[in-house]
Parts: sequence; structure tokens; C-alpha cells
Amino acid sequence: MIDYASNVNLKVNIGHGLNFSNIKFIKNRKKIDTVHIGHFIISEAIFLSLNETIKKFQRII
Repeated sequence: MIDYASNVNLKVNIGHGLNFSNIKFIKNRKKIDTVHIGHFIISEAIFLSLNETIKKFQRII
């Protein structure tokens, strides 16, 4: 769908449903305009701390 949307000149934004397990699938996608991960990061920070959550996400991407 990312390729199709890009081919018809749509911007591709992703975010809902992203987590540590599935973010790796979009890691090398160049056609994505915006990744909205704020809700996941804040929710996960309840368990890990904000600093650790951000570090973990950065290691993955």
C-alpha cells in the first residue's frame, strides 16, 4: 500500500498500531512521510520510563 499510495502522489503517514515488534517492517521504507509514534512511546513509558522507551525505539529504527 505504501508503494501504491506513493505512485498516485499521496503522502504516506503511519502510526496507529506501531510498537517495538512491527516498527522494524517500515525501517527502510523511503516513501513514508510521517511516523506518528507518540501515543505508543508515552504508553510504553509507564512500564519502562520515557528515557528507556526512547532509547529502545532508537535502537530498533
